Amino acid sequence: MIAIKRNLVKFIITVMCMTSLGWNHVYAVEGAIITSEAANKISQLMNIDAPAVDSVEKGDIKVVGWALNASGVKEVKVYVDNTYIGNATIGNSRLDVGQAFPGYVNGDKSGYEYTINTANIAGGVKNIKVQAIGNDGSVQERNVSVNVSKLAPMMNVDAPAVNSVEKGNIKVVGWALNASGVKEVKVYVDNTYIGNATIGNSRLDVGQAFPGYVNGDKSGYEYTINTANIAGGVKNIKVQAIGNDGSVQERNVSVNVSKLAPMMNVDAPAVNSVEKGNIKVVGWALNASGVKEVKVYVDNTYIGNATIGNSRLDVGQAFPGYVNGDKSGYEYTINTANIAGGVKNIKVQAIGNDGSVQERNVSVNVSKLVPMMNVDSPAVNSVEKGNIKVVGWALNASGVKEVKVYVDNTYIGNATIGSSRLDVGQAFPGYVNGDKSGYEYTINTTTIASGVKNIKVQAIGNDGSVQERNVSVNVSKLAPIMNVDAPAVNSVEKGNIKVVGWALNASGVKEVKVYVDNTYIGNATIGSSRLDVGQAFPGYVNGDKSGYEYTINTTTIASGVKNIKVQAIGNDGSVQERNISINITKPKPITNIDVPIINSTVNEELQVKGWALNASGIKEIKLYVDNSYIGSASIGISRADVGMVYPEYINASISGYEYIIDTSAMIQGTKVVKIQAIGYDGSQDEVITKINVMHSTTTYISYPNTFNSYIDIQMEKKPLIQDKYTLLWRYATRDEVAYYMNPTSFVNDPIGKYMFLKLNYSDGIQPYQLNNILKGKGVLEGKGEAFIEAGKRANVNPIYLVAHALLETGNGTSNLARGAIKIDKIHVEFGNENSEVKNVEAKAIYNMYGIGALDKGADLWGSEKAYSEGWFTVEDAIIGGAKWIGNGYINSSTYNQNTLYKMRWDFSNSTMWHQYATDVAWAYKQTARIKAIIDAMDDPVIHFEIPIFYK
Repeated sequence: MIAIKRNLVKFIITVMCMTSLGWNHVYAVEGAIITSEAANKISQLMNIDAPAVDSVEKGDIKVVGWALNASGVKEVKVYVDNTYIGNATIGNSRLDVGQAFPGYVNGDKSGYEYTINTANIAGGVKNIKVQAIGNDGSVQERNVSVNVSKLAPMMNVDAPAVNSVEKGNIKVVGWALNASGVKEVKVYVDNTYIGNATIGNSRLDVGQAFPGYVNGDKSGYEYTINTANIAGGVKNIKVQAIGNDGSVQERNVSVNVSKLAPMMNVDAPAVNSVEKGNIKVVGWALNASGVKEVKVYVDNTYIGNATIGNSRLDVGQAFPGYVNGDKSGYEYTINTANIAGGVKNIKVQAIGNDGSVQERNVSVNVSKLVPMMNVDSPAVNSVEKGNIKVVGWALNASGVKEVKVYVDNTYIGNATIGSSRLDVGQAFPGYVNGDKSGYEYTINTTTIASGVKNIKVQAIGNDGSVQERNVSVNVSKLAPIMNVDAPAVNSVEKGNIKVVGWALNASGVKEVKVYVDNTYIGNATIGSSRLDVGQAFPGYVNGDKSGYEYTINTTTIASGVKNIKVQAIGNDGSVQERNISINITKPKPITNIDVPIINSTVNEELQVKGWALNASGIKEIKLYVDNSYIGSASIGISRADVGMVYPEYINASISGYEYIIDTSAMIQGTKVVKIQAIGYDGSQDEVITKINVMHSTTTYISYPNTFNSYIDIQMEKKPLIQDKYTLLWRYATRDEVAYYMNPTSFVNDPIGKYMFLKLNYSDGIQPYQLNNILKGKGVLEGKGEAFIEAGKRANVNPIYLVAHALLETGNGTSNLARGAIKIDKIHVEFGNENSEVKNVEAKAIYNMYGIGALDKGADLWGSEKAYSEGWFTVEDAIIGGAKWIGNGYINSSTYNQNTLYKMRWDFSNSTMWHQYATDVAWAYKQTARIKAIIDAMDDPVIHFEIPIFYK
């Protein structure tokens, strides 16, 4: 124990020492607080022994230290300013660390070492990061800040001198020093990179003056700048020296590059000269760097490059010193064929090899014969019948490229050109192809409407010049005529409507369109034989085939007064129309709701069924609840009965619709269901019905005592149970009592849960639901309404009444139920056969619940009870007998035993004496019949009450 404490003290001292060296993890032992992320085990430790923090480092840097990891150290990485440098050598002997921190894998070989080569590292403050990675992937790191000390970079530009005037190429000479060595020297002119200087030239003088630099005696550099492509003027030469460590230094020298100024001249054409035909451009251009190209422009539009290098000894002698001065001539011939006449600016632009630009401008007058043209026919204001021949001639000094013809500014086509016109050539000599200046074009007036039209003829020259002439003519055609033969105006139309008539147009009829109330319906068939029309109105294109016909399908058109418009369009685009007003009659829409019946009660799902008729057919049936759209019903359901009654409607035999509305999320209360039936013709018909939305509920009632305390009371009463093996009755065990009394045994049981059904009356049960159960049940069949009324009067659930009646009457077939017993005398004392008998009016009686049917004479006493109560019809017995069902238990103000569960287990008092049966399973045994009844009903509204005991 002493040895352990000694080691712990040694560990604490070591940790404290490490903390003083900047180690930022603090650990404590033997009751002290641990401030590491590893609270129960120090899994990793490390340190940097060298270099020291903030040390000044000259030359390479040796990094030495140690690292521990419970899983062993996998590798140690070294970084400078977060840049990975390399992996340290690990596994060096560190017995001191192994002794100070026992238990680590290879603790006595935890040393690491790495030498940082600072040759490529610039001087200044640097952060050395050492990262130790364990075999388990865990990472720890330490950082040391050091100052890398190096000789400062130095350089000089020996030549050219600052502000020197430089003619020709420029030699750049100088030297550069860097503690890491010079990697390269770059040369720039006006910040544009020119090239790299040659380095490593001998400079013993520099090496002696500035000892200690890498290759100081070979620090010279040299570069010759070719000024051929550099324009004259003041230029900045920048020399940039980059060290092996990436450090950069630079020097700038301003010089004046002196060059002969560019010169040029345009010898021809002369300024303001009048030029006929092509224009020869001649001149010369000089540039100290040589002329690269000469460009020619007319009105700033590039025409082409001149030929350069022509001999100009005169220029070379007059202006010596220029590159190729004796071959400075240029020449270019401008083809004026495509250039319109008038004043033009010729620009000549000379570009030097150094990119310098000079230009000269010469204004000339391009002289050409004025364009001329004429339209020989048709004559101005002439009346034109049929096609129109356009004839004339056009002249252009550059030649005529094309002649275009327009009617009312709509392009019609290009005229044929080059027709012989010797007369024009003789009258106007000097034009290109003057003797073939004729043009001709025939305008097809078939597609042109009659009336005053403007014919424009446009002649375009090869030089792009445009001239035009306009001629106004009157196109004369027979006026369009049409008629609608059928239907008659204001006729009453049933079914589809046949539209018949004829239409004439001098250009021919292109199409006939039919509209109803301005809605396009379709195109009529045209070209029907109408010899009568052709004879009555001769001269029209296809007059004897001017008939049209169209049948309007009125399926999608609503009834009422409609306007039929027939529109005849000619091939020339002319339009004529006729309108006919008619009255479309159809059978009125009929819509019916079969289900639900009005004021019916709905619990969860509401099934909506019915049928709808529309003369155009039913397109859609929409359902709304309180005017909120719910959805569209399924349509097309077979309804042969409706089809037989209404055979005149489309699809009457499949006019049924159906939709199921989920009312579970609806608020309880009266709702208006609206059915909207929409026909294909857009007509609508609506019907509504009202429903009552009610939801089944489950309530919980708490009892003040514990469940076990109630079992104790029951066990004192020695309750019975029928043994499932022997079928004999015996006393129930405590576990059996607990099972049948415990609500959790049955609340989720599909049958047993109905022992919690509330037997009081509540709205929500429909007569048709009960009638579904009572089908085939003797005299009870169809008596659902009576059971509802009985339930209301007696405050008893109609479902329970039906169950009771079915049980007591043998499904409506017993003597008491079916009126088989007729009474004419009764005993004065009920139940006593020996008592006096009195005569009564003979009547058949009905008893549905076995009331008064004592075991010793069920029919006798049951019938006498029915007589005395006045139950002389099935309805009397159902309604009158119900009060006997509810009085003893369900409606008792004292016991309030309104569920089968509470009828068996009385929790109203501490003795639990008011119980319907001693059989502990009695309540469960009654539920199967009730479940069968509820399952046969369509979504009835039912309510449950479940007890909760004090814990």
